Amino acid sequence: MINLMTAEKWIDTINQETVQLFVLDPPYNVGYKYNTFKDNKKQEDYIDEQVSLIENCGTKLKSGGSIFYLNYPENAADVWSKIKTLNKFEWITW
Repeated sequence: MINLMTAEKWIDTINQETVQLFVLDPPYNVGYKYNTFKDNKKQEDYIDEQVSLIENCGTKLKSGGSIFYLNYPENAADVWSKIKTLNKFEWITW
């Protein structure tokens, strides 16, 4: 069975402290034409949405768990500068 839902709704279905790894590769907010997803949000709204998603993922992580977040460096910098609930991250750019 395939359930179509937003990442936010799906993450809300997960119990806290049960996930070892999240790999997040969100739309980059560059105006790509998806069927139903709006990929041209105001930058501030986009960043706030990403921060909320990552912080919610953080509550689902097991001790020692990880979040891998893929995005443009300037978006990632804006997002990570606002994360308050995670205590460490490594930055890898390629």
